[in-house]
Amino acid sequence: MSEILQVVPLDIGDGAYDPRSTYVEQYWLPVLGPTATWLLRRIADNFDRAPSGFELDLAETAKALGLAQRGKVQGACQRLVVFSIARQQDLVLAVRRAVPALPRRYAHRLPTKLAVAHLSRKDADG
Repeated sequence: MSEILQVVPLDIGDGAYDPRSTYVEQYWLPVLGPTATWLLRRIADNFDRAPSGFELDLAETAKALGLAQRGKVQGACQRLVVFSIARQQDLVLAVRRAVPALPRRYAHRLPTKLAVAHLSRKDADG
């Protein structure tokens, strides 16, 4: 039996980067992890086709992302919530269309070169 999440946009107004951007790949990927980052990119693609929201079949999404089980997708959803990219209530996942600059407090999760580069950016928040 597949579990279906209703994915809706979470527009909080402070996002600056498309989830498919180089910025997200460089700075958010080491924080979110690869599965959550790929899920976020897939959600962004789906928002392009269905801006008001869509259904996400966790089992099918797991297969599409090359994962053996849907629990890994649920874990990726939870990571998006933990890092304030999404909010979840029951079977509704509200996800930002645009990702904010990586908060300074997460820079320690980056490789040293990336942390230094990120901290020197103008958009790095305090």
